[in-house]
Amino acid sequence: MLEARINDIAEQLVHELKNEFEQQGHNASGKGLASIQHKTIIKGGNVHIQVTGIDYLNFVNTGRNIGKMPPVDAILEWVRIKNIAQGDEAERAAWAIAKAIKREGIPTENAYKFSKNGRRKGFVEIVKMAQLDPLKQQIRRAILDAYREELINKITDGVKSSVTA
Repeated sequence: MLEARINDIAEQLVHELKNEFEQQGHNASGKGLASIQHKTIIKGGNVHIQVTGIDYLNFVNTGRNIGKMPPVDAILEWVRIKNIAQGDEAERAAWAIAKAIKREGIPTENAYKFSKNGRRKGFVEIVKMAQLDPLKQQIRRAILDAYREELINKITDGVKSSVTA
């Protein structure tokens, strides 16, 4: 029961992360969104929820500093997925975007047009700030409920054993 409740709490966290990711306008191919997953570990009363995703989510979350050229192939794929351009025009657009990223970093000024909530980075921190305390409370409640149920079962089993003896 505890494992199922913790898993539900972790799913809620992943849902919130995915929602903020989408609201910031980052879900072009679906790869980043699909990669956000969780693993729960319960050991000795300690609960660990590990959330993982593909590497480029770090750039989406924290941005990218000025001065380094991003991978043009990844941008070309994004240009095609977003239907910004096709063929040779897509390659020119990808190079122009890559140069803008090198010049401006990420997010670029133009990137905000894809956002539904006015934000383009910090999706992890935003969710963490909004959800961490409520999630901790839910986890504590789940652990206490599990211990309470275990204790009641032990007491009930002990009473049954002494009655039948």
